Amino acid sequence: MVQGLGNFLTNPTLLSVAQNTKASVGIETGLKAAGRPTFIMLDKNIDKETKKFAAIKEFLYQGTCLAIYFAAIMPIFKNGAVGIAQKLLKNNPDLKLFKNTKEYTNYRKLADTPLAKRAKEDIAKFSNDLQKELGKETANKYSVVKGAIEASSIAGSIIGLTLVAPNISHMVMKPIMGAIENHAQNKKSQEVTKA
Repeated sequence: MVQGLGNFLTNPTLLSVAQNTKASVGIETGLKAAGRPTFIMLDKNIDKETKKFAAIKEFLYQGTCLAIYFAAIMPIFKNGAVGIAQKLLKNNPDLKLFKNTKEYTNYRKLADTPLAKRAKEDIAKFSNDLQKELGKETANKYSVVKGAIEASSIAGSIIGLTLVAPNISHMVMKPIMGAIENHAQNKKSQEVTKA
């Protein structure tokens, strides 16, 4: 059991996910979207209707924030990372090798592939300098470029999840929660008239 846990914790895939801002934020927010409503529903000190309303509200909030984060915030910040880094770090030779984040991402995937499995037509899509690197067993991973992308992802997470997503989420939630509240009030008034 301990060895199995050790193998799980040292798995390269797990390490890659843990080092990826997008994955980390997605996992954390997904757990909040499931966990918070569950704990609200388990609270015995709150009446049933209040629990339902609060759990739905928390689930909608976390879910819409997560959707906004993945659909808009991360693509904007991650896709612009290399361009922003090129403007800030004008003299960095590694950043000059890549046109944009997508090109770096494609390069990185190919660089992570064993040399024998790297197709020549895939390598030919890159500049001569990058083709030379991809011709080596262990191609340069250009940590400065990866760092720029991760820094942009972190900035996007901070700005997106503290300023943008909550405001948009509240705009989306307000009519939904209003409809749920009206439904609950109508149900109560029908019960009162029956009694």
